[in-house]
Order: sequence, then C-alpha cells, then structure tokens
Amino acid sequence: MLKKSIRFLLVLTAFALAACQKAPANNPGEMDTTSKEVKQVVYTSFFPIYDLTQSLAGPDFDVRSFMPLEAEAHDWEPSAKDIKELSQADLLVVNGAGMEAWLPKVQEALPDLKVLDLSQGLDLIKASHHHDDADEDHDHDHDDAEEAHDHDHDDAEEAHDHDHDEAEEDHEGHHHHHHGPNDPHSFLSLSNAIQYVDKINQALGELNPDKKAAVNDRAQALSKDFKDLLDQYKEVFAQKKNKTFIVPHQAFGYLARDFGLEQYPLQGLTSVSEPDLKTIQEAIAACKTLGIKTVFYEFGGPSKGAEAIAKEAKIEAAPLATMEMKVPGKDGQDLHYKDLMEMNLKNIAESLGQ
Repeated sequence: MLKKSIRFLLVLTAFALAACQKAPANNPGEMDTTSKEVKQVVYTSFFPIYDLTQSLAGPDFDVRSFMPLEAEAHDWEPSAKDIKELSQADLLVVNGAGMEAWLPKVQEALPDLKVLDLSQGLDLIKASHHHDDADEDHDHDHDDAEEAHDHDHDDAEEAHDHDHDEAEEDHEGHHHHHHGPNDPHSFLSLSNAIQYVDKINQALGELNPDKKAAVNDRAQALSKDFKDLLDQYKEVFAQKKNKTFIVPHQAFGYLARDFGLEQYPLQGLTSVSEPDLKTIQEAIAACKTLGIKTVFYEFGGPSKGAEAIAKEAKIEAAPLATMEMKVPGKDGQDLHYKDLMEMNLKNIAESLGQ
C-alpha cells in the first residue's frame, strides 16, 4: 500500500508539471476537419462503458477510453500522461460501484472533472466472500457430493498439476482483489444496461443540446433491443428446472438476479489465477449432484481449469464474457455489448438443459 501511495504521489507531481504545458482550456474538443465542428470529448472507463457510450454518441462526440480497452479492468492504474489527457475531457463516464479502483485518485487530481457514475441509484448487490456464498447455497448438497468429491480427488489433482504452471504464466500480475462494499459487476445486467443507456442519453444531451435528438434516437433503439432480449430470456429461463451455472469468478450476480438464476463461482469478485485443487474437486462434486452440464471459463482467457472439471465430470466447457476487457471475435471482428450479452444468455440457457 505504501509503494502504491508513493507511486501515486509521483504521478500527481508529474501531472502537475505536465499540466503547465497543456492545451488551452477553451479548446477541449476534437476538431472535425470536414465540418469545422468542435466535438465534446467524452472519456469512458473500460470496455462496456465505452461501447455503450459510443453507441449513443455516434459521430457527434469524440468518445475515448481512459484505460486501454484490452487491459484488465481490475488491475489497471493511470499514469501521469493518462491523467493529463483526461484533464481535457468534458465528461468521464464510469461504471462505479467500486469497479474503477483508480477513480478516487483521479478525482483528487482533477477535482473539476465532470463524472457520470452509472451505478448511482441502482440496487447494488452487497459484496461477500464467494466461499461463504457457496457454503450457504450448497450446504444441502454436501453429503451427497462428498462421495463424488473423494472419487474424483486423484484425477482432479493430476489435471490441476498439469495446469498450474500455465495458469501462473497466463495470470502473472493479476493479483488485485476487490475490497468495496458492493459487487462491482453491475454492467453485466440487461436491466441495469437499460438504465445506463438512459443516464448516458441524458448526460450527452445536456453536454450538447444540438445533438440531443440524434442521441435520443440511438438510445431508444438500443434500449428496445435490450428490453426485447431481457423479455426473451426471462421466458426462456422461467421454463428451466435447473437454475445453477458454474462461472469462472463471481461476476454474474446481477445477470443471475435478472433471471432468477444462481451462479456457482469458482473464484471471488476478481479472477486471480486458475482455480485451486480444492475448488476443482468441489466443483466436480457439485456438477454431479446438481446435474450441471456445463462449466464456464472467461471468454478470451485460459480454459484449463474449466476443461479439467469438464473432463472429470463428463460435461462441457464453454465461454462466458465478463467484459472486463475487450476481446475480439473470430477473425478479429469487433463484438459489442449486445453481442456479448446475447452470447452469455444463449450459452447459459443451453447449459441448463430442458
């Protein structure tokens, strides 16, 4: 913590020096060379917030991502250069709920920065340790699962050892933990996304009233898409007997709440590494006891832990997108928030069987 504080003081010092040379405050926007129109600069925090904001802004605003879109949202910290560039923003749009751990420091450095916190006013889920949740949710399965747990011990240990070195390499440096009071993954919810769209729509309209009608048209179209998808899968999930799905980490609580489902997380609110041996053994037992047919891994991330569970439980492994960073689709095509939510819902629905 001391090292981080010292590092941030150095960042602030560098920023203060750099700010003396920044562009004049009366020219914050990007000049459109074809129309000579100055566009307001809107910064966003990470991938899903950028994608939603860009979808509404269209060509009428200069939308940028504060952090690299390919960076893991839980781990990233801004540099002095990042903060200097952010000082030119007309608006910063963030998820909030503790997702952007760097936000208080940025607000300290830029006290006049206008920030739209999309989580404000939402019914946030309280953060809790995932082992405590799993114990409470699955105590009734403990005795039945014990026999399967013991039977799978040796095979799971072998699979775990095989994956250990690769997992460490894949996740080197990903050691941040979420310590806030709330689950920060509020963006992984269609009902929340509809509210996000409304808030972004209002903020952009206030930022440039001349573009309000165009932004509102885009917002209404996107909200309709989200509402249709939400209604479609509420009907789908209402017909499912099994309501439990195994996820790589505890990111899908809001999605589960939307549809009356239950996530069984292999790790907590952040994914630190591949799941450990004990977690793999417990997950194998839970799959057999609960009749789970699929174990999920993070889309674009390592799948070894999920594949080890799937092999021993004789089930499938499939991806779910946490959207904590941008992951390209096949052949490198861009995937948008709606595409990834639709993929998640389709994969979860298929995993629950009839």
